[in-house]
Amino acid sequence: MNLKRNALYLIVSLWFVGILASLVYMSISSVTAFDPDNQLLRQTSSQEYDLVFAHQLEKQLTNIDNTVLHFVEEGCRCNTTAEEHINSVYELARQNHFKNRTIDINAITFIQQNDYLPIIPSTPAIAVFGDAGKLIYFGPYSAGYSCSVGNGIVESFISSQSNKMPGAAIVADTLGCYCNRT
Repeated sequence: MNLKRNALYLIVSLWFVGILASLVYMSISSVTAFDPDNQLLRQTSSQEYDLVFAHQLEKQLTNIDNTVLHFVEEGCRCNTTAEEHINSVYELARQNHFKNRTIDINAITFIQQNDYLPIIPSTPAIAVFGDAGKLIYFGPYSAGYSCSVGNGIVESFISSQSNKMPGAAIVADTLGCYCNRT
């Protein structure tokens, strides 16, 4: 009887360890770099990046003054993972008198200007534009696997007086649940 009980404990323990290992593996395999090839990082070394990025988007979307653009891509599983956080950012933007616009990343066509083509390396991504279409923030909503409300990056750029900053904050070097486009 004692041998059967020990065998049962061993089986349950192995089952539990197997489930735990599977969850850890799935979590780790879902975490990726926002800018895996550092293309965005290289582009942002240009002092004109924020101006070109804003100009390119304004050509297609007309008025982007005081607007938060939410970039999504159909079929990206991370949109579902981050849904609660994205919704809270929508509400925060609305409360701070920003317009919200959701943009399917596949519907945007950047026009090449002087060998310069702004990229959006991953989704979900977000861009915050202030007065006169000035880019305040571009990058991911947050970092980490769950992209949850508690580990957000963008909130401070929506709720503060970031319009007064001399340039845009571009976040490219972070890990989280992102669907890479490159």
